[in-house]
Amino acid sequence: SHDCNFERGLCSWMNLKYDYVDSGIWTLAGGTTKTTVPKPSKDHTLGTSAGSYVFYSSFQQIKGAKAQLVSEAVVSAGQATNCMEFQYIVAGGKDAKLLVKSTSLFKNIEYDKDQDVIWEAGGGEFDTWMLGRIALSDKTRVIFEAVTGTETERGYIALDDIRIYANDSCETLPKPSPQNTPVNELLNCDFGDWTLCKWAFNPTDSSVAWRFGNRYSPKTSIGPTALPAGTKGTFIFATGEMIAKNRGTLVLTSPKV
Repeated sequence: SHDCNFERGLCSWMNLKYDYVDSGIWTLAGGTTKTTVPKPSKDHTLGTSAGSYVFYSSFQQIKGAKAQLVSEAVVSAGQATNCMEFQYIVAGGKDAKLLVKSTSLFKNIEYDKDQDVIWEAGGGEFDTWMLGRIALSDKTRVIFEAVTGTETERGYIALDDIRIYANDSCETLPKPSPQNTPVNELLNCDFGDWTLCKWAFNPTDSSVAWRFGNRYSPKTSIGPTALPAGTKGTFIFATGEMIAKNRGTLVLTSPKV
């Protein structure tokens, strides 16, 4: 089962381990776990310090260090859409974030280029569990990617109560935006680092995605060949083939403002 409250370990979820200096693992914590690094004071399932969850700390990590937790294959039992809910905390500065990625069963899960970002949340409050929800494509694996901010922030990213179920009415729930966050910080995105920033994309087919490109090394001969004069960096584009495979539309959804 994909459902997991981490009271008895990682369930069917697994850490993806890389030999990179900036690669880490999600750690099971709570209950009798002893550690001095910042972490949630209680889990979400029980609401007490005795409950368990997984987390990734920015303590003694370089900025941008990441850890990935991957699911087993997600396959629809019928025609209904798979909907995933989870509880999360992204504690720390603006550089800390939690990404939900999706990759086709027919692609190499260890390649970043085969991992599509479908949901993202930035830094928030310590010890405040938030509800996340996202629709999943059929025949995929799901990856929770924690990305740390700076070591001085002493923050962490935590997960609990993952649940996947069939529901055609699966409304995306990004982390509610703080009232004092300027709208431009929520909506502005130059698609640098090949991410969608705080925007979300919910494809109906796992092989469908917005494509990334830049003027220096276009990833495909199909699509824009250059950026407008005076602009730099990365852009996204959609091909006619991708639009057709996704039932005629490719929608990019903003965070709640």
